[in-house]
This record gives sequence, C-alpha cells and structure tokens, in this order.
Amino acid sequence: AFRRHQVDRSLLEAEIFSMKNRSRWALPVLVVTAFWIVAPVLLMVFTSLRSSGIAFDEASSRFSFDNYELVLQEGFGRSLAVSGIVSTLVAILSLLLGFPAAYGLARGGGRLVETLGAWIFSSRFLPAIVAAIPLFIVLRWIGLAGTIVGLVLVELLVGLGFAVWVLRSYLSELGPTLDDLCATDGLTTIRRLQFAFAPAIAPAIVSVGALTWLLVWNEYILALLFSGASKPVTVAIASWNTYQGIRWGPACAAGVLAAVPAALLLRLGFEVVSRSYRPR
Repeated sequence: AFRRHQVDRSLLEAEIFSMKNRSRWALPVLVVTAFWIVAPVLLMVFTSLRSSGIAFDEASSRFSFDNYELVLQEGFGRSLAVSGIVSTLVAILSLLLGFPAAYGLARGGGRLVETLGAWIFSSRFLPAIVAAIPLFIVLRWIGLAGTIVGLVLVELLVGLGFAVWVLRSYLSELGPTLDDLCATDGLTTIRRLQFAFAPAIAPAIVSVGALTWLLVWNEYILALLFSGASKPVTVAIASWNTYQGIRWGPACAAGVLAAVPAALLLRLGFEVVSRSYRPR
C-alpha cells in the first residue's frame, strides 16, 4: 500500500509538472495570438482618429472625429442600413430554409439525398465570381438586378449552404430516439422541427444565424456586382480607394463603424449561447 501511494504521488507530481510546462508555453502563444488579432483593429482606430490624407505619414498631430463626420456625410449611414437589412434577411431565410434541408440530409438516405448533399457542400468551394454572370442574367430577366431583393437572393448562395451543413452536423448528433418519441406523439415533420429539434439545438441555431449574418455583412464580391446604387458597407469602404490613392482616414473610420454592429452581434450571440449552457 505504501509503495502504491508513492507511485500515485509520483504520477501526480509528473502530471502537475507537465501541466506547468504546457501553461508556460501556452501563455506566450496566447499573448502573441491576441496581439496579432487586436493590433490591426487598434491601428485602424488610431488611423481613423488622426489621418485625413492618403498615407499614414500625413496624419495630423491631434485626435479628431473629422473622418467619421466625413464618412457619415457621404452616406455611409445608408450603407450600414443596407448591409443590416440584407444580412438580417439572408440570415433569417438561411435558417428557415436551411433547417428543414439539414434535417432531410441528417435523417434521409439513399443516393438522391447523398447527391443533393454533395452538391450543396460543393457549392461552398465555388468561387463567387463564377456564378456572377448567370446570376446577373437571371436577375436582369426577372427585373431584380441592382435591387436589395436581388442582392438578398444572391447572398443566399453565401449563407444557405453554410447553414445547411453546420446544422446538419448538429442534427446528426441527435439519435433516432427523438424521432421515435415524435412519431409516438403523432407529430408531423414541421412540428417535429418546431417543438422537438429546434429547442434541442437552439444554441447552434443562434450561432449559425449570427455567423451567417457576419458572412453576408463582410462579403464583398457579390455585393460589388449586384448592389447597384445601394452600396453595402464593404463596397462603401472600398470606394475610398480613389485615383489619388487610398484615403486611409475615412476608410479606417468606415471600417470602425462597420465593425461596431458585428462586435455587438457577436457579444449578444455569445451571451445567448453561454446562458443556454449554464447550470440552472
């Protein structure tokens, strides 16, 4: 018994020593990673408050909000509204359409379901510019080219496939027991999704909705080609790249304004998801 106690104590000391070594390496890596992520944001904020020219060496010697006033006067508030409307609509439609589709992929079988799933998954690897020409022809034919409705339909290419495959992975983890219980209660497929599966993966649905919103909010190529006169935030920020050069001050100010809604949404989504996992 004494020898066993000594062995257990030695193993415990070795594990503690190993954990200390891992934590010793983890802290510097965490600091470097945090700096690499936060430094561009801080530089963008700093530049938006000081630079008003087209290069960093033309920064003024005092802080001011002139760049923010200039950006808002040029109509960036409308760009924020357009991006907010498009991102919200695409996120909602992606969840409404993607949730049943993900359930069909998770519970369905056969060659047809596998083929459809592979087609949806392969669309995630298709460059957006490849689908631009046929999409523009279709939208022009139905009279939606250059409209917000047309942009929403196009941006569904970004959000819908992502929502389907992420939700499919969560639904696949739910065993057939839940389906059996729903069948015993006589629930239809729609009521199964509404009253059984949606509450079971509610945190995942919130996360997918938030990430889809962010994907559309940060998307540039399709927004540039199909937005028309209603410029989303990414197109409005890129418009500060003039023939004279990049106007760093206004561009960074627009970037800061565009980052605020995204940061608030991430914070809200994190709170919702973390509360769902807290013990009651």
